[in-house]
Amino acid sequence: MIHTIFDSKEKTCLYRLRASSRDIDTVILVDNRGKNMMIDLE
Repeated sequence: MIHTIFDSKEKTCLYRLRASSRDIDTVILVDNRGKNMMIDLE
C-alpha cells in the first residue's frame, strides 16, 4: 500500500510512503535534524 502525503493545500506531493500493512495510523517524518512532523494517516 502506498500513502501519499501532500502539503496543506493538497497540491504538492511531499512524501510517498510504502507500507506492507494497512494497520499504520501514525508516521513520524524527519524533515531536518531535531525537527519532527507527526502525521495521522487516514
